[in-house]
Amino acid sequence: TNFIHGKVESISGDEVMILVEDQFLVPAPKDKTVTRGDPVSLAVRPEKVMLNTEESDCISIPGTIVESIYIGTDLRYEVKISEQTTVSVREQNRTGKSEKRFRRGDNVFVCWDQERASLLTE
Repeated sequence: TNFIHGKVESISGDEVMILVEDQFLVPAPKDKTVTRGDPVSLAVRPEKVMLNTEESDCISIPGTIVESIYIGTDLRYEVKISEQTTVSVREQNRTGKSEKRFRRGDNVFVCWDQERASLLTE
């Protein structure tokens, strides 16, 4: 599981904005009682994270591929999104030559649907 650590920057309705390493904001579902400034973590499973070459409608965070590993039925990527945070991505291998495979050094966006993440209090 990926754990993205930060603190609650703002709360609006059912959404919490998490400030990660004082660099960028990530929206999260408000499924816990939190207040502004609380330390929190966002948990996202590697198989629920997707890679794109541009921002999309899901939660999108820019990063750089630091590792790409072929594991038979899966491709596993490690994506650095900040100095201290790396996100693991597991994509199932699919047949077809149009499928984009990323390499070390490629700039990408890690993406997930907001409901696929869990807010954890510390």
